[in-house]
Amino acid sequence: MSKAGQYTFTGISDQADIALFYLLKASKRADFQKIIVEGEEWEDFTLVFDTYNEDYEVKSHRNPLSFSGIKKIIIKKLNKQYGEKDKFRIVVRRLDNKFREYYEYIRDYIIWIEHEGLNKDPIVKKFLDKKWSEDEIRFLAKRVEIFEFGRIENIHQQISEYFAYEYPFYLDPIDQKSIVAQFFKEIMEKGKEGGMITKEEFREKLNLFEKHIADCPTKLDPTLPIGNIILNIKDSLNSLEKLKDLNHKTYLSQLTTRPKHIFYLCNELEKRDFHVDDFKFFIEKILLKQHYVRVALRILEKKWAQNKVSIEYLIDFVTTNYKKLSYDLNYDKALRILKDIAQKDIEGRFDQKIITFLKKEILRPVNERSKKRFQRSKRSWREDEHVAEILKIFLERTKNKKDFIDFIFEYFDFTSDDFENVIETHPIIYSFVKDFIKENLEKNFSYVVTKISEQFDVYYNGKYRGYEWVGSGISQAGSTYSITDKGVVRFLFQPLFLELYKEKPQEAWQFFKQKILDKAKKRATKQNPIYLKRALIPILLERLQDKRIRGRQKEESFEYLKNILWIKKGIPNTSEIIFYELCKRDLNKIGFDRIMELIHIDAVKYKRKDYPAGYPTNLFVVSTLIKLIKLGYKPAKNFYIDLIKKPDFVKYDRYYDSFEQIVSHGIPGTDPDFIVEIFNNMDFKKYLNSLKDDIVWDKSGLISGLIKRDWQDSKERGRKIIKALLKKKPPSKKVLEFLAKPIRDLSQHDPVKTYNLLKPYLQNKETFWKTFQNNSYARESVVSMAEELIKVKHYKEAKHIVELCIDDPDPNTDEKSEFNYHIKIKNGEEKNLILITSVRGKLAWVLQKFVITNKPKLMEYAFEKTKILLDLDGTLAKKLHYSEPDLYIRQQALVALIELSHPARRKLLREEVSNSVKEIAFKILRITDKQIKSGEANPISLVKHLVHVFSYIRDLSTDEAKEVISFFESHRVSKAHFLFIYFAVYRKKQYKEIPFDSKYFENKLVYLCQRDDDFRRAFAGEFWRIAENDRKNKTNHFDGIEKYWRLLFKKYDQQVFDNLYRTLEITLKDPTRYKEHKKLLKDALKKEIEYLKANKISIQLWEPGREIFQTLKEHSDNDFLDVFSQVIDDLNEGIHYFWMKDWIAIFKSIKVTSKNKKLYNRVESKLKNLYPEYV
Repeated sequence: MSKAGQYTFTGISDQADIALFYLLKASKRADFQKIIVEGEEWEDFTLVFDTYNEDYEVKSHRNPLSFSGIKKIIIKKLNKQYGEKDKFRIVVRRLDNKFREYYEYIRDYIIWIEHEGLNKDPIVKKFLDKKWSEDEIRFLAKRVEIFEFGRIENIHQQISEYFAYEYPFYLDPIDQKSIVAQFFKEIMEKGKEGGMITKEEFREKLNLFEKHIADCPTKLDPTLPIGNIILNIKDSLNSLEKLKDLNHKTYLSQLTTRPKHIFYLCNELEKRDFHVDDFKFFIEKILLKQHYVRVALRILEKKWAQNKVSIEYLIDFVTTNYKKLSYDLNYDKALRILKDIAQKDIEGRFDQKIITFLKKEILRPVNERSKKRFQRSKRSWREDEHVAEILKIFLERTKNKKDFIDFIFEYFDFTSDDFENVIETHPIIYSFVKDFIKENLEKNFSYVVTKISEQFDVYYNGKYRGYEWVGSGISQAGSTYSITDKGVVRFLFQPLFLELYKEKPQEAWQFFKQKILDKAKKRATKQNPIYLKRALIPILLERLQDKRIRGRQKEESFEYLKNILWIKKGIPNTSEIIFYELCKRDLNKIGFDRIMELIHIDAVKYKRKDYPAGYPTNLFVVSTLIKLIKLGYKPAKNFYIDLIKKPDFVKYDRYYDSFEQIVSHGIPGTDPDFIVEIFNNMDFKKYLNSLKDDIVWDKSGLISGLIKRDWQDSKERGRKIIKALLKKKPPSKKVLEFLAKPIRDLSQHDPVKTYNLLKPYLQNKETFWKTFQNNSYARESVVSMAEELIKVKHYKEAKHIVELCIDDPDPNTDEKSEFNYHIKIKNGEEKNLILITSVRGKLAWVLQKFVITNKPKLMEYAFEKTKILLDLDGTLAKKLHYSEPDLYIRQQALVALIELSHPARRKLLREEVSNSVKEIAFKILRITDKQIKSGEANPISLVKHLVHVFSYIRDLSTDEAKEVISFFESHRVSKAHFLFIYFAVYRKKQYKEIPFDSKYFENKLVYLCQRDDDFRRAFAGEFWRIAENDRKNKTNHFDGIEKYWRLLFKKYDQQVFDNLYRTLEITLKDPTRYKEHKKLLKDALKKEIEYLKANKISIQLWEPGREIFQTLKEHSDNDFLDVFSQVIDDLNEGIHYFWMKDWIAIFKSIKVTSKNKKLYNRVESKLKNLYPEYV
C-alpha cells in the first residue's frame, strides 16, 4: 500500500511496479543477467544482458513531463558511458503534447538535421531557446527512447496479463494481485536495499510462484444467477447444443461482469473438443468486447494445435486484432501462428493475404520514410525475426525470385543499419539478397548494387555518389573500443565475399579485382560504392597473413589495401575499418613494416593547411601503433616519440587517449625505459596543465606502473620523474591530480615504499603544504596512505601524516557548493551523507583505524586528535578562519568516538581518559541539543550517529540517563529505542556501583508504548527480536519486557501489529503464555479489522502468517476455530490476508464433531461466499 486505498503490485512504489514489468519480460530471455537498482524508489534501474544494457529512468509524476523535466534526466545521464548497443529509456506517465511532437521530429530526422546544420533547424531552435545544449539535443535524438504508460493501472494490467498468460489461475483480480505481491514484494525490496537482483534469484522466486500456483485450485463450479434460475456453466459444456444456448443476451450479460466465469470457460474451451466455429460468439461478444484479446489469442493457438479452427478465421482474427495485442509476447505468438499457417499452406493459397497484412500492419515502404512516422515503427527484435521467417517460407516457393527481391527492396531499408544491434532490417532479410546474388553472380551482383544505390539516392535526396554520409562512430565499453560498419557490409557483402573466397578463392579474387578493386582504385562511385571496398578489407588482410600467398600476389593485395586506405570520404572511414581489423589480428603475420607504412599513409592522407600532417586519424591507428610498441618495434617507438613532440599533440590525443592505451597494454611494466623516454621528450607538466580536470587522472597509470617496475628492479626512474614534476613550488593542481591516484594505488601495493618515495615532501607541515596545497584530492591520497600504513603496523609514519593533515583546510566549511556537507547536515538533510570525502573527513577514519588496534597508547593518541576534529570549542574553525565548526567533520569524527566508547575498549584506557570519552560524548550531546532548540542548526544526521555512541556508554547515573533519553525523545530519534528499553529493564542489574533508580525510565517506556507511533514501531521490532533471540539461544529475556510489549496492543498501527503477530508466532508455543497470548491475538485481529473498516481502508495484509494458525490447530481444533471464525465473521471485501489460502487449508483439515459442527458450518458458509475458489 502506498497510501490508503491506492494499490501497487509490489507494495513499494509505482516505479517498482514498472521495474517488475520489465524484469518479468527480461527474465524469460537467455541473455538476461541481472537488474541493478540505482534509485531509492526504483526510479533508476538497469537491465544487464550479455552484450548490452538497458538503462531506465522512471518518472510517475501525474503532470505531463516536458522540456525541463526531460532535460534534467538527460543532464544526469549525458556523461554516462554507453556502449553502442546500450539503450536508455525514459518511462513516464505522459509527455507534454508539444514536447512529444518535437521529440518525435528530431528523433526521426536527426541525420538530416545534422547534415544541414543543427542550429538551422526551426524545431531544434525551440530546444536551444529553452537552454538545451547541442549535446543534450543529440543525446535525446540518438540515444533516448521514451515510453508513456498513461495510468499505472495499464502497467498493472500488463503484469496481470503476464501471469494470466503464463499461469492461468482463476481468482478475482484483487486476489490475483495478492498472490503476485506476496511472492515478489520480498525480492523487489531486496533489490531496492541491495542494489541488484540476479536472474538466478528472480527465477528462484518465479519457481516458487509456479509451485504455489500449481497448488491453487484449478477447478471451479461456477453458477450464473438468471432471475430465479441458477445456471451451472459446467452443464452448458456437455454438448454443442447447450453451448450454443449460451449465445443469448441474458446469459452473455451475466458473463460480462464475472471474470472468474470467463476464465473458467476459456480454460474449459481450450481443453474440450469444440471447434472454434461453435463458440465464435463467446470470442466476439465477450472476449473481444471485454478487451481480452490476448486470452482469445491463447484459445485460438490451442485450437490451431488441435486442428479445430479454420485458417481463414485465424488469419482474419490476427490481422484484425494485431494492433490490440500491445505486448511483445503476444505479437510473438500471433506471428508464430501466421508462420505456422504459411508452412502448412503448401500451395500458398494464403500467401497474398498474409503479405497484405504484413504490408498494412508491420512493414513500411522505404520511400515513405520521410512521411509521418508509422504508429509502431519501433518493432521488437522477435517481431522482425518472425516477419523474416515468414518471408523466407514465401521465398522458398516463389517462382519469380527477382520480383520477390524487388519486394524486399521496396519494404526493407538497406541504408540505415549503422549499429551492431540491427534497427531496420533483420539479418535473415540480408541473407535473401546474398543468396540471390550467388545464384547468378555476374548478373545479380550489379542488379543488387544498383538497387541499394537507388535507396541511398532516395535517402540523400538524389546526391548519392558512392559514399555514405552517416554511420556508426567509435563506441566504448570499459577499456574496449569498437566500430560497426553498415548492415549492408556486415550482413550482406562481407559474408557474401567471404563465402565466395572460401568456396573458389581464385575465381573470387578475379571477380573482386574486376568488379571492385580495379575500378576507381582510390575513390568510389555510385556503381562501385565505398562499402564494397570496405567489405573486402578482411579478405585483403587475410591474404597478407596467408603464407601460401607470396611475392607479387601478396604485394598486389597490399597495394589494393593502401588504395582503399587513401580514400578520404565515407562513414565509417576506410582507415577506421582497416585499423580496427588490424587491432584484432596477429601483427607478426602481416609484417611490422607493412603496418608501419599504413600508419604513415593514414597520417598524411588528410594533409591540408588547416590539418597538419603527421597525426593518426583515429583511435584504432593509435591502438595498432601501441601494439607495435608493445612488441618492441623500434620504428613505432620513434614515430610515437615524434608525435608527442608535435605542438598539436595535446589537441589530437584527447580523442585517442594514447597514454591510457599504453597503460592498458602494460608497457610501463614491460618497457619502463620507453616511459622514461616519453617524459624526457615532452614537457609533461605543460601537457597536464592543458587537460581538463576530470581526465588528468586517466594518465596516471604511466607513473604507477613505472614505479612498481622500479621496485622490482631496484631503480629510481619513477622517483626522478616525480622529483621533476614537483620541483617547482607549489606544483599545479593538475600535476598533483596526476599524482593523486598513483599515491593511492602504490599505497595499497606497498605503503612503506610509497611513504619513503614521498618522504622528501612529508618532512614537515611547511614542506607538505608547499608541495600539496593546490590539490586537496592529492592530500586525501596521502591520508589514505596512513590507513594502509596502520594495516602493516607502521604507526609512526601514519601518525606523522595525521600531524600534517589534522588542521587541513579541506573541507571548506563556508564554501557555497552543492557538495558542502556541513550545510546539508546543518539544514537537517540525511540522505547521501555516507560519502567519506575531504582531507579531514578521511583523517577521521584513520583515527578510527588507530582505535581498533586496541593498543591503549594509539587509542589515546586517536582520542586527542578526534577532539581536535570534533572542534567543540570552535578552536579549529577559528584557526582555519571559518565561521563555525564543520558538522560534517564532527559527524565523521564520531566514528572514532563510537569505537572508543565500547566498554571493552574503555577498560583498556586509563581511568581519566575513559571518563573523558564519556564527558566528550555528553558535551557533543549538549551542544547539539542547544543548536537544535535555538534553531541555529538541525543536525539530525549527527544526532543519529550519537545513538551509537550512547548505545555503548551505559555506565550512567540516573540523571545522566535521563538527560540522554530526554535528548533522543525530544528530537524524535526512534532509532534510540533500545536505550529506553535498556534503562527501564536492564540497567538496574548492571554497574551496581553507580546508584540508579529505574522508576522514571519504566514510566517513560510505558508512556511511549501507548502514545508515540514512531517509538512504538521501533519497540515492536525490538521486542520481536528479543523473543526471537530467546527462541534461538534458549534464554528468557522476554519476561523482562512482556508487560511493555502488551501495551502496544492498545492502539492500532499496521507496522506495530505486524511485529506483534511475529512475536506471537513465537510466544504462543510457550505453554505458560498460550492462553493469555491467544486472547491478545484475538483482540489484535478484531482491533485491526475494526480500524480498517472504520477508516474505509482497502488493504492486503501480510501478517499474521500461516504459523500462528498452525500453532492454534496443533493446540486444538477448537482453538483454531475460535480465532479463525472471528476473523471470517469480521471480514469485508476490502480486507484481504495474503495467507488466507493456507488458513483455509488448515480449516479444511479440521475434524468435524458434534460439538464444533455448528460453528464449522457457519464458517464454511461464509467462506463459500468470500473465497469459493479455495473451498
